[in-house]
Amino acid sequence: MKFFKIGIVMMLLCIMISVAYGETDNIDKATQRFEKAININAKDYEAYYNMGVTYDESGSIEKAIKEYEKAVSINPKYSEAYYNMGIAYDKMGNMEKAIEQYQKAVSINSKYSEAYYNMGVSYGKTGNFDKAIECYAKGISINSKFVEAFNNLGVIYYLKGDYDKAIEQYEKAISVNPKYFQTYAGIGLAYVAKGLYDKAIKQYEKAIEVNPKSSEIYNNMGIAYGKAGNFDKAIEQYNKAISINPKYSDAYSNMGDVYIAQKLNDKAVQQYKKAININPKDSITYFKMGLAYHYKGDYNKAIKLYIEAIKINPNFSEVYNNMGTAYINKKEYGKAIEQYEKAINISPKYSDAYANMGVAYGEKGDQVKAIDCYKQAANLGHEKAQQYLKENGISWK
Repeated sequence: MKFFKIGIVMMLLCIMISVAYGETDNIDKATQRFEKAININAKDYEAYYNMGVTYDESGSIEKAIKEYEKAVSINPKYSEAYYNMGIAYDKMGNMEKAIEQYQKAVSINSKYSEAYYNMGVSYGKTGNFDKAIECYAKGISINSKFVEAFNNLGVIYYLKGDYDKAIEQYEKAISVNPKYFQTYAGIGLAYVAKGLYDKAIKQYEKAIEVNPKSSEIYNNMGIAYGKAGNFDKAIEQYNKAISINPKYSDAYSNMGDVYIAQKLNDKAVQQYKKAININPKDSITYFKMGLAYHYKGDYNKAIKLYIEAIKINPNFSEVYNNMGTAYINKKEYGKAIEQYEKAINISPKYSDAYANMGVAYGEKGDQVKAIDCYKQAANLGHEKAQQYLKENGISWK
């Protein structure tokens, strides 16, 4: 299975706004103070800015933006207001507007490293990784000790699949701050992706030395041990994660995966149930529990769980594929074909679904359609379909 749930995949976080009032100050009192300042001087752009910060801190994001806009209408060169407006739009999920505000901030202050950094965050969230890299690099060129920027560069390279470059950036972050535990976790993830599980575990151990209360790192270490085939150590790490955070549904779900790998399907189901009790909207865990029942031969129960997974995530093509296989095992070939078609509609290059649909048509006695499905799978690189066609002297190209 490929559905391990990783903790701390990325740290694409905006740098926090600087609070304009004292930490012990009451937000209502702060608001009253800034209102008085505005009543005295309606052109006091800093008062509007600080009012925006106050609203932002209290969760009133739209009100915060309005106050920031008032500040820049009075002082169009107020880069900090544009910067905080960018953060506010990021919180609202409007990355386009966030980037626009950060661009205004850096156009006023070309040395505003935090604005370049946050722009990189917003670009990263939109999937524009090249622009994110450009922004982080700019931030680092201004501040060579910008550990968060090095870390996020590592994240972006990880997401691009360039694990060596990711490790390189994480190591630069560590050289700046050896106590920045997220970077060790990031290196661990990169090593797992490279299949170097022992190296990954060493990095996670370093992260734990810095932050022994991180349930996510124990979870990720459990994944590394599981992939290395050391199931007892994997379960030990998941239990440590759960001891720190008893509501950590992913750790229960991942422990279920370890039991499935050992063909201990009943134990897997127990863990998946715990995960779902904590997070009933977890489509992946419903799917995996369906797999456990599938492996037990209880296809009716498996199908019910697959349906639950689809209710949460209707575009989960793997679920439709596995439901099709369950129907084949029940000898309900028409229903199986229907599920494979749904999987292919979602993922048109899903070679397994084409190959399995070929099996279903073959069992129905429709060899013409079966061969057509095998050809589709073979053209998508499905080795078993290619082998079958080759053995039967059928060309698929």
